[in-house]
Amino acid sequence: RVISMSLGGPEDLPELHQAVKDAVAELIVRLQAMGKTILIIEHDIQFIERFAKRVLVLDGGRVVLDDSPERVRGNTLLHQIYFGVANG
Repeated sequence: RVISMSLGGPEDLPELHQAVKDAVAELIVRLQAMGKTILIIEHDIQFIERFAKRVLVLDGGRVVLDDSPERVRGNTLLHQIYFGVANG
């Protein structure tokens, strides 16, 4: 089974009230505890780090990073893709 949840467009989650983000994160953690796999498309890595075990980063439709949230966040390629600069 696939569970689909829409909170708006791809940039809308950062605009949500913190209580809503907390409730969504809690729901995701409960679904994970039930053995569910969840696919989330989100740009807020701090939000994703609360529950994700694996993060994929796409660039031009191709997977360019596939690792833990911590390793993805510190990867220079992520900073180049999103900010046009190296991490530093």
